[in-house]
Amino acid sequence: MECFGLEPVADEYQDQIVEAAQVGVTRQRKVIQEREAGPGRARAAVRQMRAERDAAKARQDGIADTLLKIIGDDPTGRYLTTLPENDPHGDRVDDWEALVRRVSRLCGAEIDSAEVAAGVRALVAKA
Repeated sequence: MECFGLEPVADEYQDQIVEAAQVGVTRQRKVIQEREAGPGRARAAVRQMRAERDAAKARQDGIADTLLKIIGDDPTGRYLTTLPENDPHGDRVDDWEALVRRVSRLCGAEIDSAEVAAGVRALVAKA
């Protein structure tokens, strides 16, 4: 087959050229579809990120409220010394673990020790 005044292409290569053209057209269609769907997908991703951020903020607020109920107005007292970084010899490990369990129970969810520590540090910083 002669194409645009060029030399004829051997039959064995002609099938490869046709297949490559079909693949290229398929890719191009997919790119066009993704571009058209892009803004909607981006909006959905932003909504998902906002929902995750709001959920994390609500969780932190719940932990802070629970700690305020437990610790009260004087976070620099007993609970400051139970923070892991203020207990180098591990004398208050049991007290710390009990605090983490109590916060988890009152929050109604499994709360990580690091989350409780961050909450206690925030209360100490405010005091």
